[in-house]
Amino acid sequence: MEATPIPLPMPGVLQADRPELKAELAARDDAGKVHLLEQEFEKACEYGQVLWHDVDELRHYLLASVPPDPRLPGPRRIGASPTGPDDEDGWKYWMAAYAEATSVLAGPHGDSGFGAHEARREAQIRRTAPEILLLAKRGLHPPSSG
Repeated sequence: MEATPIPLPMPGVLQADRPELKAELAARDDAGKVHLLEQEFEKACEYGQVLWHDVDELRHYLLASVPPDPRLPGPRRIGASPTGPDDEDGWKYWMAAYAEATSVLAGPHGDSGFGAHEARREAQIRRTAPEILLLAKRGLHPPSSG
């Protein structure tokens, strides 16, 4: 059974049809409407840039999570990170990527640590599951889903 993340509401900055914005627009003259829409557009662009940078970081993480290009020199990871319950670096990178994705999805003001808390909880569940610990002790990897 796959884990399902807790649903997050879409941030208001991405909802052009939100009632409070419509009400504020209705209460303004034409110059005020233009000014308000310019401000909202600027907020949406700023948030879009944050989204772009965070998705780019996730892209780098995902590339680092697959087995390395066998044509390149250097040490090789056998599988995606994290590789097991004791892979501190793998879990650290996974938790950071998950927390950042959750935070940016929450909106321009972040999620007050919800993503980091959820990432730690999910990592803890996976790192301490008896069957995972048994497989790791035997030097085996859990079966991949897909």
